[in-house]
Order: sequence, then C-alpha cells, then structure tokens
Amino acid sequence: MRFLVTISATLLWLCISFSSCKKECSTTPVSKDNIIIVDAGKSQIVTVTGDSIRLNGTVLNGRPTITSYSWTSLVGPNLPTISNKDSLSSLATGLAAGTYIFQLRASSPINVGLDTTTVIVAKSLTLRVDSTNPNTKGFDFKVINSVNVSIVSNKEIFAGSWTSGGFPYETKSAFAFDLNQLPPNSTILSAKLTLYSDSTPLDGDHLGDANSGTNNAFYIERITSYWDYTNTWFTIPATDTANGILIPSTTLSQLDITDLDVTDMVKNMYATNNYGFEIRLQNQVPYTIRVFCGDAYAQADRHPKLEILYQ
Repeated sequence: MRFLVTISATLLWLCISFSSCKKECSTTPVSKDNIIIVDAGKSQIVTVTGDSIRLNGTVLNGRPTITSYSWTSLVGPNLPTISNKDSLSSLATGLAAGTYIFQLRASSPINVGLDTTTVIVAKSLTLRVDSTNPNTKGFDFKVINSVNVSIVSNKEIFAGSWTSGGFPYETKSAFAFDLNQLPPNSTILSAKLTLYSDSTPLDGDHLGDANSGTNNAFYIERITSYWDYTNTWFTIPATDTANGILIPSTTLSQLDITDLDVTDMVKNMYATNNYGFEIRLQNQVPYTIRVFCGDAYAQADRHPKLEILYQ
C-alpha cells in the first residue's frame, strides 16, 4: 500500500495508492519475459493549485515492448478530465470533494498490466481559539498556597509549578475550539494542533523563557466533562488520561508545538461532546513551566490553532 498526499490552497487531496497490478487473460504463456507490471503512483507529498492532481505512473517491468498507456477514472463523484491520458504522466482536473479511483493500463501485443490509485479529495478548515469568538474559550486553573486563583486565560496558557510572593503555585490550562464550524455530518480525516511559545511570558522566570525546568515534559489531553468559567482548581474537569499525548521536555527557551496529530481526540469531540483540551505538566516540580500564547494574545496568528481535513 502506498500513500500520496496532495495539498491545495482551497482543497486538500489525500491520495492513497493501492498496488493492484493484474494481468488480463492471454493465450500467451506467462513468463518473466512477457509480464507487464506498472505502478500508478509512488508515496509522495506534493502541492498543487486548483482542482487538479498529477497522476504519475511507473513501469516496473515491461517486456515485451509496451505499445500503449491509458489512464481512466473508475470511481468518483464526477467525471474528471484527464489530459494526456495516453501517457505515464497525466493531469486530472475538475475534481470535486469525494473519493476517486484512477486506473493505469499498459499494453503490449501479448499482455496487459494494470494498477490503481485511490484519491480522497478533502476540504480544509483552520480554527483558532479567540477571545472574540464566544464559541471558543480558554481558562487557567491556578492555585497559590492552597487558594484558588483561576482566571479566564488571555495572553497565555500554560502548565507549570512555580512561586509567587514566596508562595508555591501550580497551574493547568484548558482551551476549546469551535467545532460548530464544521458542516453537519462531516467525516474528519485528520486534525493537527499547533501551540506557539510566548516570547514575553508573564509567568515563570520573567527572563523571556517560555520553557523552564530540568524536566518540563507535559501532557495534552482531551477534556471529558463539562466546564465553564466558574470552575476552580478544586473542580478541574476530568480528562482522558489513557489517550493523552506526552510532549517531551526541552532545554530551549522557546519551542512551538507544531502540527501535533490530535485526530482521534478531535473525532471524539465531534462525535460526543466538545469540551476541548487540557495541558498539564507530567511532574509538578517547582520552577518548571511551559508557556504558550493564549486566546487574547496580541498577534492573532499565534493563538492556538487547529487544522482539520474533512469530507
């Protein structure tokens, strides 16, 4: 099985290539000297513009001499136009959202080789946690010297253990994206989460370090129970700890978490209840922290981001 992904500014194509070389019936005896084997597309990631995709075939074995090639669309939501369909390299245009199967056929006077590639055409959606959108939210659960001081997150979200005024404090943050922007009955193919380090953090060492501590690894987990801005450190919502993602420790002062695969978490949120994500330290050790830009950070393009591919 081979995988091919094609990305567009407006559409994204997730192309999964299945090797299914077949030989049609022939009266000529089959031997290594007259078998034709073709490949309808190797695993690759390419970027294209518009509603088109390049089909690139390869001859793995072609004896005797191949006299013709042909690309055809076997399955799809519409009938795309295939330019140069009698060539190993062809362009399919006019694609719509849905699943296509393209077939490459190579023929000789005595034999035929076939292979197919499946193309899933998906749409993309980019979401942000933004304080101006009432359907998104961010919250910092915080306790100082056993006193709850949780607040609506604004400039930053963070997971940490530090001191304030000589008193110890601990914090976790929760944030939720507006999944209502997905059309009803969508099928989510993938979801990637990005968190950006805060270059001027309000918490931590106040030296511009978003990451501190000898082991500042932290978890990103799906929240499984309802919460709002009335929750406190002592009523932090439950999370799915069994399926959380552990982000490794870093010694870098700044480190963005980019394109983290949270597909299973987002699928669960979309299918059940969207309570969002929580970040928390793996070990609550004093003077350990990871600080990221929040939903009211001055630069909107550094707010927490979720990129979804769907049908």
